[in-house]
Amino acid sequence: MKSKRIIKYPLLTKIICYVSGFFLLLMILLSVLQFWFLYTNQIAKINANLDKLQVSQVDTLANNIWSLNEQAIEIQLESIFNHPDVTAVVLETDDGVRYQTGKLPDEKIRVLTKEFSVSKISNGKSLYLGSVIIYAPVQSVRQLLFKQGFITLLFEILVLFITGGFILGLFFYLFNRHINRIIQYTETLSLESLDQKLVLDRSGRSGGNPDELDRIVSSLNGMRKRIHDGMATRKRIEKTLFRQKQFLNVIINSLPGIFVVYTQDMTPIRYNHLYEERVGADPAGVEEKNIINRVAEQDREHFTKSIEELFRTGEQVIFEVNMLSLTGESVPYLMTGSLFEQEGEKFLIGLATELTERKKIEEELQQAQKMESIGTLAGGIAHDFNNILTAIIGNLQLAQLNPDNKEKLQTYLQSGEEAANRARDLVQQILSISRKGKHVKHPVQLSLMVQEVVKLLRASLPATIEIQVEIESEGLVEASATKIHQVLMNLCTNASQAMSDSGGVLCIKVSEISSDELPPDMDIRGKSDKYLQIEVSDTGSGMDAQTKSMIFEPYFTTKSASSGTGLGLAVVHGIVQEHDGHISVWSEPGQGTRFTLTFAMLTEIEEHQVQILEGGQNEQTGSEHILLVDDEVDILDVYSGILRFRGYKVTTFSDSLEALAAYRDDPDQFDLVITDMTMPHMTGDKLGREILQLRPDMPVIIYTGFSSKMDEDKCAEEGFAGFLSKPVDTDVLLETIRKIFSD
Repeated sequence: MKSKRIIKYPLLTKIICYVSGFFLLLMILLSVLQFWFLYTNQIAKINANLDKLQVSQVDTLANNIWSLNEQAIEIQLESIFNHPDVTAVVLETDDGVRYQTGKLPDEKIRVLTKEFSVSKISNGKSLYLGSVIIYAPVQSVRQLLFKQGFITLLFEILVLFITGGFILGLFFYLFNRHINRIIQYTETLSLESLDQKLVLDRSGRSGGNPDELDRIVSSLNGMRKRIHDGMATRKRIEKTLFRQKQFLNVIINSLPGIFVVYTQDMTPIRYNHLYEERVGADPAGVEEKNIINRVAEQDREHFTKSIEELFRTGEQVIFEVNMLSLTGESVPYLMTGSLFEQEGEKFLIGLATELTERKKIEEELQQAQKMESIGTLAGGIAHDFNNILTAIIGNLQLAQLNPDNKEKLQTYLQSGEEAANRARDLVQQILSISRKGKHVKHPVQLSLMVQEVVKLLRASLPATIEIQVEIESEGLVEASATKIHQVLMNLCTNASQAMSDSGGVLCIKVSEISSDELPPDMDIRGKSDKYLQIEVSDTGSGMDAQTKSMIFEPYFTTKSASSGTGLGLAVVHGIVQEHDGHISVWSEPGQGTRFTLTFAMLTEIEEHQVQILEGGQNEQTGSEHILLVDDEVDILDVYSGILRFRGYKVTTFSDSLEALAAYRDDPDQFDLVITDMTMPHMTGDKLGREILQLRPDMPVIIYTGFSSKMDEDKCAEEGFAGFLSKPVDTDVLLETIRKIFSD
């Protein structure tokens, strides 16, 4: 029970111990002091009594010694001995007689002694008679003090007990029980009970100034109220933050692309669900993923430099990169990066939009625009083709009329061949404009592209439109020749339509400028030291500011429904951006329009295999056995005749199935297979694959007039040795064959 009280009231227990100890120490000190005073008083009293004995006995004793009355001396000594404080009396006379009454005390016992001399005055002189020693031990004093001290100690202990009990009760009643109530209140205080006020049972207290307990209670209640109000405020804030977070999550998860916030070390701290799906991480482990691992290898350097530029300059960056999906497929994305700072730390806000559908739409737009361009130029193409056919037919007729004149015959045949080559080039240009698919970038001489476009335009434009060409540079840019051709055709067609009513001047200019001459805000600055510019200008009606601001938007057009789709300039803008170029436009109503294309110029060009084969200069001969397959008998006769003339052994088939059967009978008899692509029963690529299964080392050349399924890249992927386009130039055919056999 006692231990429980101690545990329950530790502070009260300490106070009792401290107070009891203090009172005990004080009691001991007071008792010692009291004993010392009593002892001193008793010693002084004994000494006073001994002095009285001396005064009262000295004269009588002197008379008895003088008269030598021994009996009287002993009686007088006995009377001194009978004094309560005296334990022994010794008288020693001057003649050596010794009288003793009582037993001398032990030397170990402390005693008080009173020694005085006895003398007699005779004839005016003091005569020494002897000396008296009275012994008074202090033992009796100690016994008295012990008896009195014990009673005093009992009384003080009783007072101490009563005082301690009173203090204990007073402390418990006035303080400790309230302290325990406060402790109980604070121990049971929770968020649910913050509205409960602390009240002490102090019914006996009425008014007056607040004491310490009142101040403690007031402080605790004030703290409780502040906590209560603070928790209410915190709950409101948390509820608001939770709603805002949900709202923000709904917003970022509804974005059409990847959203992410990065720290400067590219650690993601906020992202949407699409980021998790495309990066390939769950919410718990997404921080360990590095977005650079999802960027296609060929775009990683561009991606890294763009991010570094963003953190360095703080300016928004927009760029395209290819990212790898979870299946390893390359997917194009448009990246937008913005920077913001908070408390001295930089953060990147990134938004990536997938461009797959956009690229498909752009290709469809480009294809539609190409077909529109072909429709616009159909008259001019027909005019050129009729002129070419006239030259071919006329030269053939002249050759028939002069079969015996070898010199004229050679001239007519050469002129006819040149006209046929022009027809072939014209067909290739038409196909390059209308063909869909991948366009590989190569070094392109823009001046030659302009000349080709002008060649097509001259026959299709009315006589009221004058074409001016200014070539000031023959520099190269890395581009797709087909797409640049498409851009130029589109811009020139638009320019001609702007002058269709009143006529005017169409000017195409190719020039070279340095990086310092570019406007400061042009986004392609820094990509090269030199740039090539193509300016396409007209003297037509021009455009106002509103029209000019919308010309690059898809489906915006100022033409009538019968004049076009309005896709052209949107496609032009997309192609220029795809080539990391810049397009700008100047136009004023009544003053014409000028489009300026700017591309980074190639200053260091790698050696490319560009061979121009001139007829008759390279005599390519051989003796190998060639299998030639084409469903057109006339083409078989022409090419087999050329090959046999050059010394080759040629076996021809107009049916691909018959050719495959002959090959299966004896694969080793042939050294090379040349097959047309488009044939009945079995196409050329299928025939080639069957041949390669029978003999993987057999070289196969595919040639075609036109095929959407086969091109040079596809041919290489299939493992074929070469790809040629009809009509095949004789020297190109022979050169390709010799190159295959020499490798």
